[in-house]
Amino acid sequence: MLISACMIVKNEQKMLEATLPNLASLVDEVILVDTGSTDGTKDIAKKYTSKIYDFSWINDFSAARNESLKYASGEWIIWPDADEFIKKEDMDRIKAAIGDNRENAFLLKVSECREGKLIPISYNLRPKLFRNGMGIHFERPINEQPFFKDGKPVAPAARELDIPIYHWGGFLSEDKLKQKKLRNIEILKKLEAAGKADSAIYLLLGMNYKDLQMYNEAVGYFDEVMLRFPQQKAALAAREERAWVLYTQKKVKEAYLEALEIIKFDPDSMIAANIIGQVFMAMGQVDKAIDAFKGVADYTPKSDAIIVSFRQKEYIANLFLSEAYLKQGQLKLAQEAAEKAYRFDPTDEAKSAVEEVKKHLK
Repeated sequence: MLISACMIVKNEQKMLEATLPNLASLVDEVILVDTGSTDGTKDIAKKYTSKIYDFSWINDFSAARNESLKYASGEWIIWPDADEFIKKEDMDRIKAAIGDNRENAFLLKVSECREGKLIPISYNLRPKLFRNGMGIHFERPINEQPFFKDGKPVAPAARELDIPIYHWGGFLSEDKLKQKKLRNIEILKKLEAAGKADSAIYLLLGMNYKDLQMYNEAVGYFDEVMLRFPQQKAALAAREERAWVLYTQKKVKEAYLEALEIIKFDPDSMIAANIIGQVFMAMGQVDKAIDAFKGVADYTPKSDAIIVSFRQKEYIANLFLSEAYLKQGQLKLAQEAAEKAYRFDPTDEAKSAVEEVKKHLK
């Protein structure tokens, strides 16, 4: 039972050096479509595959993905990016699943991690594995998704596997992040101008603007999602993103009201609970704040969750908990919470929280 790994790449020499040797050892063939590399990407690839093809970049990820599918001879196709890593034991589980199943597609957990690490900060379910030869193809020039030949999306028909693919490309330098987000916005805005924007396009526009800290533009697009698609899941996601942007802008009252609305639809929203906890902190109701933060830190995400932000759970909630415990003089608990946040993501912010607790312990 052959598995073809179909990839599209551009200037990924450094990342391929870390991921391609492993990937090539796990699948039966690697198909690599290069969209205009000027570094040593293809030289690295030649060490592990002879199936390397050039494809002119036309601002359309699906077009490049579909080009890669043309050359796949495997019964199954997996489509990792250059910055995605699969552990051998997880690939063994994938092979066991497809060898003993009549499904046509599977959802895998694309898990955001720091480069070289295997500790998820968040994950989202994506149909990363499907049968070849069924007319499955990609649509959408950005945030590309596989579709059946009858035009129906693959994701709703795919079965979830509790198996991660570790994604290392989410934490870019400030310059690279800006370039990537501006490229994304250019593609998305063209779709909007052509009247082809759906809820996902508006949500992505908001999220890309948020990542650029262009918060007014971000909130505008989150509002568009909520206005145009109030019954879709994207509306709740937009409301959560909107609430967090408002909180980031220190518009605490607006963020709080938004969080209360979110709780009506999703009582388990970690973003809403963290915002509400901060409002309690500002009001001096530290016990209630701790209850809110602990609810997030102790929360077990639902198995069918499409997107899970471990950052809200493991990092944000514990940072807030550390601050709250300090206010109560519970130094041991404050230290434990700060250290949990730092272990999850050793940022300067988390380091400062740890050091602040140490000052009080002396």
